[in-house]
Amino acid sequence: MEILSQLSPAEVYLLITPSQQIKFKDLLKYTLIDLLMKKSLHIEEVESQPHPSDPVTTTPFIQAGKNGYTNKHKKHELIFLNPVAAEDNYQVLFRQYIKIVYENATDKNQYIFKKIFAEPAMKACFKHGTWSRLLNWIRLTKFGKVQKVKVEDEIAVLKDELPVLLQQNPPKAKDILYSIYGNVLFIDVLDLDLIKEFDQEFAQIMQRKVASNDEMGCGGCVMFFEPYDDIFDSGFEDAGGEGGCSGCGSDGGCGGCGGCGGCGGCS
Repeated sequence: MEILSQLSPAEVYLLITPSQQIKFKDLLKYTLIDLLMKKSLHIEEVESQPHPSDPVTTTPFIQAGKNGYTNKHKKHELIFLNPVAAEDNYQVLFRQYIKIVYENATDKNQYIFKKIFAEPAMKACFKHGTWSRLLNWIRLTKFGKVQKVKVEDEIAVLKDELPVLLQQNPPKAKDILYSIYGNVLFIDVLDLDLIKEFDQEFAQIMQRKVASNDEMGCGGCVMFFEPYDDIFDSGFEDAGGEGGCSGCGSDGGCGGCGGCGGCGGCS
């Protein structure tokens, strides 16, 4: 898995998802799940009981994981790490943390063009001409189109091979899972129960749910971490949500409201 082991889920998502279907929320959520799998971040459940007669409640907080300061992180990942980097064991309420990350990302197009495209591997895959920048078009270069095909081929191979390996050769399956981490989100044929049999910790990070909508860029899969998914979604919406129109269309390109004359659309 030469390419999947090098790219983050946000980068893979941009490569394989039709531009008009790219969602800001998915970019952020996939990045967070990946960092949790890599133990760069950790969710700590804190119990509280204000009064002995009150029921015990559990509140999730985010803090740096054991690999938070040792892994090499990309620019689009740093906005997730900086809020908990103040001191050891510094915790931020999960819901508030999502709002902080959202604000640090600015908006979908800033997050894509200024942070994800800062990586040389991504910069080579997407066009960066004047019009692309002014109109916030996301368009693949020739090299990017080749990389897209390679990524899709690797995903197709894993969809065929991983379910078999999980049953017949768990150690090899484990090696693959720990080489692609969050990119397992795009392998929508895996049996989570089989993953649990040989790696409970990995399986606990995420649960799998197949969406009825087959227009998702990952072939119809929505893989999310429970029970935090609803908190993430509500925190994202409270912070501003997708933030307006999806922008201009093009051959493999989409634009944000900036450059299109507002949410009235493009002429």
